[in-house]
This record gives sequence, structure tokens and C-alpha cells, in this order.
Amino acid sequence: MKEISNKLSFAKMEEEILNFWRQKDIFQKSIDERPKDKPFSFYDGPPFATGLPHYGHLLAGTIKDVIPRYKTMRGFRVERRFGWDTHGLPVEFEVEQSLGLNGRHEIENFGEGNFNEECRSIVLRYTGEWRETVERMARWGDFDNDYKTMDIDFMESVWWVFKRLWEKGLIYEGVKVVPYSWRVSTPLSNFEANLNYKEIQDPSVTLRFKIIGEENFYSNSYFYITGHGKIKLSNEEIIILREHLINGAFLHADDNYGMDASFRAIVIEMFPNQELVEIPPSHDLFNIH
Repeated sequence: MKEISNKLSFAKMEEEILNFWRQKDIFQKSIDERPKDKPFSFYDGPPFATGLPHYGHLLAGTIKDVIPRYKTMRGFRVERRFGWDTHGLPVEFEVEQSLGLNGRHEIENFGEGNFNEECRSIVLRYTGEWRETVERMARWGDFDNDYKTMDIDFMESVWWVFKRLWEKGLIYEGVKVVPYSWRVSTPLSNFEANLNYKEIQDPSVTLRFKIIGEENFYSNSYFYITGHGKIKLSNEEIIILREHLINGAFLHADDNYGMDASFRAIVIEMFPNQELVEIPPSHDLFNIH
């Protein structure tokens, strides 16, 4: 009888299994032993190789790996080419930071061709670390026959798919609220929007006006005026101000429309309170205060 130690190392056991898979080429055998006329394709968004894998990649990768494993056990031929996303702002942002470039004009002066070559030089920076991590988590993938989104054949295949969708009438124009970069004039993914996320002070003010005479119709009847900047309220008029805050100070409600020596305020618009009053069909004028 074989003696089994009570001091087991699960990490060591996992590494022994991984070495067995590599030596016996188990992943490739799982493909070769399935018929070519029974393929299954699993489309997975490729990661950026400009950064190291983190917990989010490990969790999502483990969940996704369940599907090709299941299909393999069901007799399907599942070829799993690993891929790399080499497009997008993360690559460009990192190159701009490393070269000390700021904005489109400096990139043009540097040379668009030179800038593209710099981007290409870093897109596969951490492929070795990615391969080691993915294999360590026991997820099978073909790293030797990988694809890159900057490959011409890949980009042409995307345009071919888009053309087919257009021909089938499946392309439509819609609207969607997304993060947007005015600097590079393009929508951003959530990941891209978080690359340069900053918390800043953005002062604003909201005025609440109680509607007199509405107590029998609504509870707590108010209407609101919001302003990006400051709004000055007096007995005669409402003045909307745009100011340049200095040293984090705020406008004060004084006789000079809140402007003291610390501010350079510009009056954007002035109008009497009466213009804010609406006349509903069955009501008298609202009195606001």
C-alpha cells in the first residue's frame, strides 16, 4: 500500500498536473481527438497586453472557461486561440505618458508614423506574464497561434462581418449615453474613462422656490433653478453669474451680486422674477419667495 503524507501542498499538486498537461500535450489532444466537422467557436474579448492580469481577469476568465470545457466534453472540437487587443486609448495614453507628449498637435509634430510604431512596440509587453497566469489558473488557450487586433487579416474580417450585418439590415443608428473625451473627440469605455479619473471641485447652486397656493394640490410644492456657477437672488431679480473661483472661495450674497475683491464675475443673464412665473389654466399667478 502506498503511503500518503498528511502534509499535502495543493499548489505543488496543481503544478504537477500542469507539467503533465504540457509534457503530454493534453490540450492539443483534446482538439485532435474531436472531429473537424463538429466545431464550436467561443468568442471572447481579448485583453490588453500593456497591463498585467488582475483579479477581474481571473474571475471572468474562470467563468468563461466553463463553456469551452463543457463543449469539449460534449464532443465538440474547440480550438481556443488566445488574442490581444492592440487598439484603443490605453495604448496611446501610455505612449503619450512615456514620451511626454500632450495632445494631438504634439503627436503630429512627433510624427504619426513614429507614434504608431511606438504603440506597436509596447502592445505585447506583458504577453509572457499573461501566458504564465492563464496557464497557472488551468485555462487552456493556444498562445503559439495567437491573434492580434492590429493584424490586417483580423481587421479585414471585422469589416467583412460589419458589411454582412449591413446587407442583412441589422445595422441601425441609435443614441446612448457614454463617457466622452473632448480632448480626443471620441466616446470612451468605462475602462478608458477611469484611466485619468480625477476628483475635482465643481461648484454649483440650486435655488428652491415654494409655490404659494398649491398646498391643496400637492404636498411640498416647489420648483427649482439650477446653475453651473453661482446664482444671485435679490428681491427684484435673479442674476446668474459665472465666476472664476480663487483659492477655493465662494460667492457671498452681498449688495454687489456676490462679487468682492477675490472674484472676477461675469453676469450671463438678468431677468425679473415675474418671467419665472407660469400661469396655469385654473390658477392665479404664483407668488414666489
